[in-house]
Amino acid sequence: AANAYIDDAPHNVEAIRDVGAPVLVFSQPYNSAVPGPRASTWSEAEQWVLDELTASGRSVQVAMSFPESASQRLADTLPHRGGTAASSNLED
Repeated sequence: AANAYIDDAPHNVEAIRDVGAPVLVFSQPYNSAVPGPRASTWSEAEQWVLDELTASGRSVQVAMSFPESASQRLADTLPHRGGTAASSNLED
């Protein structure tokens, strides 16, 4: 069993709540009648999970931040040759 759940299906949200587990409703047009807490983005969902863990006394390791671009992540770590990044031909 998980410590917290995220779901968008009304029947799943109800079933999870019936066993007493916390569940975040990921907002969709078909679940607007389901009571919250709710999230519309993964950033909001992540914050809710962090809040749930913190409220329960669990410690949370801070996530490492990375550039969005895969080629930029590699360019930042690979040695440069001839003034250009070794990863300059990589696709995201």
